[in-house]
Amino acid sequence: MQYLNLPNEIVLALGEILSLADLNSLLQTNRRLFSLLNADLYRYGSSSALLWAAEYGDEDVARKALSAGASLRALGTDDKTALIIACEHGHVKVVELLLAQKSVDLNGVVNDWSAPDPKIAVSRLSWRTMSPLLFAAHNNHADVLKLLLDQPGVNPHFTDCGGWSVLHYATKNECEVILKLLLENDRIAATGVDGSSLVLFAFQMNRYSAMLSFLSTDRLEIDLHRHEADDILLHSLRMGYSGIVKKLLVLPNFSAESEPLYQWTTQLAFAVVNGDKEAVSSLLTNSAVDPNIQEDFFGFSPLLLAVCMEKEAIVRLLLAVDNVNPNIPDRDGRSPLWIAAAYGNAELARLLLGKDMIDVNQRDQHNWTPLTIASELGHVAVVKLLIERDDIEVDVACTSGWTPLGAAVGNQHYEIARLLLETNRVELNGEITGPPLWTAVRNNDLPMVELLLATEGINPNGVSNVLRIHPLSEAISQGNVDIVERLLRREDVNVNYFDIGGYTPLESAMLQLSGDVKQRIVELLSTRGAPTHRKMERQKGFTISNIGFAITRSNKTSKRNVMSFSVILDTEMDQGTISIHGSAPGHVTLPPQPTPVRLAQITRHGLSSN
Repeated sequence: MQYLNLPNEIVLALGEILSLADLNSLLQTNRRLFSLLNADLYRYGSSSALLWAAEYGDEDVARKALSAGASLRALGTDDKTALIIACEHGHVKVVELLLAQKSVDLNGVVNDWSAPDPKIAVSRLSWRTMSPLLFAAHNNHADVLKLLLDQPGVNPHFTDCGGWSVLHYATKNECEVILKLLLENDRIAATGVDGSSLVLFAFQMNRYSAMLSFLSTDRLEIDLHRHEADDILLHSLRMGYSGIVKKLLVLPNFSAESEPLYQWTTQLAFAVVNGDKEAVSSLLTNSAVDPNIQEDFFGFSPLLLAVCMEKEAIVRLLLAVDNVNPNIPDRDGRSPLWIAAAYGNAELARLLLGKDMIDVNQRDQHNWTPLTIASELGHVAVVKLLIERDDIEVDVACTSGWTPLGAAVGNQHYEIARLLLETNRVELNGEITGPPLWTAVRNNDLPMVELLLATEGINPNGVSNVLRIHPLSEAISQGNVDIVERLLRREDVNVNYFDIGGYTPLESAMLQLSGDVKQRIVELLSTRGAPTHRKMERQKGFTISNIGFAITRSNKTSKRNVMSFSVILDTEMDQGTISIHGSAPGHVTLPPQPTPVRLAQITRHGLSSN
């Protein structure tokens, strides 16, 4: 009798003895078997089906699995429950279905039912102490977060083993939608969240938009110590984060009621910070008021404070006073024009540049000029204003060696680099930090590379004073075929340059690359006349341990990791010998005899077994 002609009773009996995998395969063969056996599949494999549905977001399968008695405590990948899996993947409908079940564990973590491996560091196991709420925040699933926070049984202040709450995870990911959702949630704000620790956490993580959100809301109590606020303020000034600076300068001091954290020593400074235009105007008419007086902390002048607070009307009032000095810097050398340039505030910069005695090249303590900081931070409008000045120094270097052009290229600000190059007043090849072309190659910035190569006077062979890496070698090490091809279009590029390790570009490609990228770059170099071999004196040799190679020699009884070795090339590039120079700590030292080797066996990861 054919299988398909078997009575239903026999087919159902088979369903009871087959494995879940076989049963699932069988019922997919035709409709009759599906209708007969599908119920058995859910009855015997309901928990597996629920875990699958949670991972892939199949609401229908999840509903059938729950109806068949699936366990909400069943564990899937990494011992996670269906609720954790669904929250992690952001499947709203499945989460909603699971939350409707009475026995669901809303705050359960993996460690509650599965002991961690004691051999693994606790710092790597924080996910095992994350609740469904934290998984949703960690993966930026705002809709799932909202669902969970609406559940009375969900603990909105749950923390993992590292003390991270849902607000910490939202801060780390800097998701503005989730931060807004959390800060507006009454359950989170009701119990007095420590806003100060969140601000400091955001500062340590370099999450400045999150920090601004915390400083801007009235639902958190921010009680920073002065030294903490000072660190954030000075860093924000350096990075041009005007919103954070303005919030900090008027931040209340919760340790002293009705007093700001920064208490200004003069009425003029107080009026400027608070934007009281009438008070500022009145004070400036008083001959006893010094418009250039500097505050005790930071050395802020009234004009610099007005620029920090971006009070354009007050800046105009102060600049209209004959004896106002527009160049008074703070204690770190930042002038009002420097701050305006860092902010990217072109209107304030224009006002300051209209003052006859303005110093457009005034440097801070690290020799950064307004043009340098504007170039680094990508403020095109301010750069345009500055380079229009006849007295601007376009090519001034800071203490670390960066020029405005180097800062623009390093931060991939194409338009600013173009503007600076068009002045014809910038050094193209001689920076301490590396020529702009080398920097663009290192950044894999093809448009910038093309811009620089199209500039008259650029040297395609320029190397940095420290690393001594050729642009072509840098492009090869990163496997960037497009940039290699673009560099090789220049007739004056040196394809035989020896880098600090003694390699030509072709040798670097042979040693460091693999696959199609290696083949293509080798073809490009060969087309430009790069030699396929070079003769070397046997006794000289050269070491390649500086590239970080290691050899593993294995047999049936031992595996030894060699720390370094040297290659001596013969007259044929593909032939040579290799000598061992030591072994890893704790391993038997290998004998130092030369071993025949082919260069094709040497890869970025060591010596192949060919």
